[in-house]
Amino acid sequence: MVYDNGMAPPRPRRRRVGRLGCLGSLVLIVVVALAVEVFSAPWALHLGGGFNPLERWSGIARAHTPDGGDFGIQLNLKVNALDRRSCSRLTGRCSDFGGTAVICTRAGRFTLSRVDGSVDGYWSIDGQPMTVSMTHGTMTPARYLSLTFKGTWHGPAYEASDGGYLSRDFLPDGNARSQVGSVDPAKAVRFALQPGDFTALCHTIGAPG
Repeated sequence: MVYDNGMAPPRPRRRRVGRLGCLGSLVLIVVVALAVEVFSAPWALHLGGGFNPLERWSGIARAHTPDGGDFGIQLNLKVNALDRRSCSRLTGRCSDFGGTAVICTRAGRFTLSRVDGSVDGYWSIDGQPMTVSMTHGTMTPARYLSLTFKGTWHGPAYEASDGGYLSRDFLPDGNARSQVGSVDPAKAVRFALQPGDFTALCHTIGAPG
């Protein structure tokens, strides 16, 4: 004989797969993404000559052009993730870096808000060439600024040449030219970008602000 006491039978206990399961899945996705990134560009963890888990680097240099220009240069690089790398159909090269650049002169500071860089090398970029292209993010009274550096990594320093772009884009007094012609390689200047105090450097040049 079966008696009904009015109470529902207990429900079977379910396994909890909620928050812990979602967290575990998220951690797995992050680990896999990092593994793919590291495998594709292991040099990124040693950017600047030492262990660099943040994959960021900032370097400064002073450049004197043949026509009398005096410049402070700051280059700030961040390694692009795989999903943010843009590749050229013509050259097949991809943009390994993004970032910003700042040029200080006796006339003021000029921020170039778009930086694209590509570098050779797999395990290490030491001794490898790198090209960096920079453009001004806001319009000057007449035009955009546009610079290109080409050089080679040596430990914590990026030793580069401006190819004559600083003389092409700036007057000797530090103001941006309203009109430019072709780049003159004879006016190229070499410098070594490495970590340092950019504010102090600009102060020695006489940059306002």
